[in-house]
Amino acid sequence: MKHVIKGLAAAVAAAMMLVAPAAAQEGSPVGVWQTGPGDVKIEFEYCGKNNEELCGWLRYSRDQSPRVQRYMNKMVMERAERVGKRQWKGDFVLSGHRMHGTMRLAKRDRLEFDGCVALIICGEFNLYRVD
Repeated sequence: MKHVIKGLAAAVAAAMMLVAPAAAQEGSPVGVWQTGPGDVKIEFEYCGKNNEELCGWLRYSRDQSPRVQRYMNKMVMERAERVGKRQWKGDFVLSGHRMHGTMRLAKRDRLEFDGCVALIICGEFNLYRVD
């Protein structure tokens, strides 16, 4: 009986390892994303209370200015609050500028961010899945 339970547990664990990445790809922002030209890469993970919030770290930037490089491997989205299905609201740092807005997983491979800097300069940009 022990061998059956161990075998079953191993099979379930193996199946979960195969299904989890596919699920993350389907409806989750978890992973590495980049701007269209690939000049910035950001890694997102769930965080906060009950993993309902979204956090992001700058992993690459072509811009070598001190204004941008001070964020390298640091959090650029801290605990954005889930405000809907596949949608989060909070602060985000891009190119050294802090923006406030909403990020939405529009498609499996596209995140849309709509936000403003200092409430006067507003715009939208997309991030595309790398992994």
